[in-house]
Amino acid sequence: AIGDILAQSHDVLSVNANGKARHLHIRFSDAHLQSSQLYIGIVEDRTDQFTTLAGLRQSEDRLEAIFQSTPLGMCITDSKGYFETVNQAYCRLYGYTPQELIGRHFTIVVPESHKAQLAELHDRFIDEGAEIRGEWDVQRKDGSILTILADAVRIVGSDGSNKQVTFAMDITDKKRAERLKEDIEQITRHDIKSPLSGIMSLARFSKKQAGIPEDARRKFGMFEGSCRQIFELLNLSRGVYLMEQGEDALDVSEFILLSLLDQI
Repeated sequence: AIGDILAQSHDVLSVNANGKARHLHIRFSDAHLQSSQLYIGIVEDRTDQFTTLAGLRQSEDRLEAIFQSTPLGMCITDSKGYFETVNQAYCRLYGYTPQELIGRHFTIVVPESHKAQLAELHDRFIDEGAEIRGEWDVQRKDGSILTILADAVRIVGSDGSNKQVTFAMDITDKKRAERLKEDIEQITRHDIKSPLSGIMSLARFSKKQAGIPEDARRKFGMFEGSCRQIFELLNLSRGVYLMEQGEDALDVSEFILLSLLDQI
């Protein structure tokens, strides 16, 4: 039994006279003094080390909880581009489980046509820290294409190698809405305004012709006025669209309100 005790060291939680818990590390050894055999116990107070380690574990747990619960897709890839860590939002974005991604090359979520380009950008970022922020088309597990806004930071791992932390946000719906607005603007400008302008010119020309009945002249005038109102409404909608896109600046000028009201 004595031999077993001497062969081991022990971590003991003790309470001192003030009622405070202390983490002690105890080692035993034996020694011979003349004809006597002595047993020596060495006690080391490791309370501060335990407290520091507990704090580190708590900080790591807190960071992991934040990493996993953030709604922004995040992943960490090694210097070769292989996934080391992915969070839940990143998995939801691409339709994979963590087990399906970790250990795989990040281009698994990249369309075939862009794999070489993004692999090269990843290597440049690892080596040089080159700018990588931008909008990219990516591919989900089911093959559907998404548009994401991505950014990245470079960190140094515990082994001294560079790693890339990537942040990804799905902007597919936003890009789809922008394309829809552009299509509507195109239709408004070319498919509606051009023929409307021709009809308005025809009505203006017709009402000025000599010999037409006054009733017809009045109707041509009303028709021209209606076309002009539609034309102005289309211009107004286009102006609103440009302001939403930040492409139109307001033209600020003074005016006399009473004179404007007199015209209404």
